[in-house]
Amino acid sequence: MSTTIADAIRNDHSILRKMLQEIKKERDAMSPGLDEAFMRLRALSDIHMKSEEDLFYTVLKERSSSRAEALEALEEHHILRILEQEMVKLDKNDEIWKAKFGLYAEISNHHFDEEEEKLFQEVNQEISQEFQEELGQLFEQRKKLAKIPDLTAV
Repeated sequence: MSTTIADAIRNDHSILRKMLQEIKKERDAMSPGLDEAFMRLRALSDIHMKSEEDLFYTVLKERSSSRAEALEALEEHHILRILEQEMVKLDKNDEIWKAKFGLYAEISNHHFDEEEEKLFQEVNQEISQEFQEELGQLFEQRKKLAKIPDLTAV
């Protein structure tokens, strides 16, 4: 059995959660590796969100039972992008950057939880296994095309 879209997204969530935790530790220790860690997080997060929007939410928006949740998730992506754009302009030692990152991590984790607890169940009920696997393959191909490094060791 191939990877489904939910499996691919869940895998990214696991990696992103670890990256968020690592950045929190580096932020609190004022580590010199904070810039690089944040840029890696942004790279994966950006392709993850774009792929979700193009592949996952496009399908969910077409179904009335999941439309509201899909639209809410898209708005969460919008807020996360705004925070990223603002944080890039700030010094990582700035209290405002630290506060924004805390909010970024909180919104991200909330978003991951909602997808995994609500939307994946709806996908399993409304979309064939074959189509879920096709979407999962496309999701993974996008990361390869974007040249996102293998972050499973994070």
